[in-house]
Amino acid sequence: MLVGNPEGTSLQVGDNAPIPMESTGPERRYEIPPGRNRIRVWRGQEIVVDRDVFVSRGQIFRLRLP
Repeated sequence: MLVGNPEGTSLQVGDNAPIPMESTGPERRYEIPPGRNRIRVWRGQEIVVDRDVFVSRGQIFRLRLP
């Protein structure tokens, strides 16, 4: 789950293509596969979040956007 201002950002999980994020409220949910994932959030050409996360099936992980 992403929390914060997604304006002008894109979400990238692993080596997948970045997905433009939309502002639809204070929280936005994206499903990622269980296990270790590299999460990157781009604002324009700048990476504002670059983290490795481990999630299990059914777990909710909150990522606060800057």
